[in-house]
Amino acid sequence: MKGYNCRFLVDEVKRRINDQEYSDDDIRGFLNSAQLEVLGEERYPFLEKIHRFDSIGEGEVILPLDYQSTFQVLLDGRVLEYIPYERYLKQSTAGQYTIYGDKRLFFRSFSENPARLEHFYLAKPYIMEMDDEPIIPYEFMEVLILGALYRVEQSRDNFDFAEMHHRHQDELILSMKKRYCMRHQDVRNRARVRANGMGRIY
Repeated sequence: MKGYNCRFLVDEVKRRINDQEYSDDDIRGFLNSAQLEVLGEERYPFLEKIHRFDSIGEGEVILPLDYQSTFQVLLDGRVLEYIPYERYLKQSTAGQYTIYGDKRLFFRSFSENPARLEHFYLAKPYIMEMDDEPIIPYEFMEVLILGALYRVEQSRDNFDFAEMHHRHQDELILSMKKRYCMRHQDVRNRARVRANGMGRIY
């Protein structure tokens, strides 16, 4: 939806707490914390992306800036096998790949002249700027607002109000999981990396 961004959510949180002086940066941090809490370890479809490399050099590509974790890598249409970085350095064969940090993907090709690499991955969900659009769809923006309200009220020592917001948020998270996650119940990511958080985490 047009206008659905961090600024919109911050303004809505301020309206509900009736405090226009509350720190924008703190609320943005609360929104990030809420988004991380809501997403948890689930593999929501809206986190899934594909990065296609038509020019892949000699066994190494730079990962996209929003990279969080890998689901699958295909080279010329064939699935590559993930192995840990230490093992990759010591002994790796054609059809294997590894991830170093969150910067580079290394692979062993099936042929001398690989043509196309497809990287299926999950995106990193951080809200960095006020005009950034949250990765959680507009129809479930309330889970972010409630998560931020929960943290605002905690910071004010209004623990009863905070708990009320948290309970409502949990109900909406369950609804979101039922809508988006049923097709992924038996699927696990092949490779994961530690995500670097931002803002104040509670």
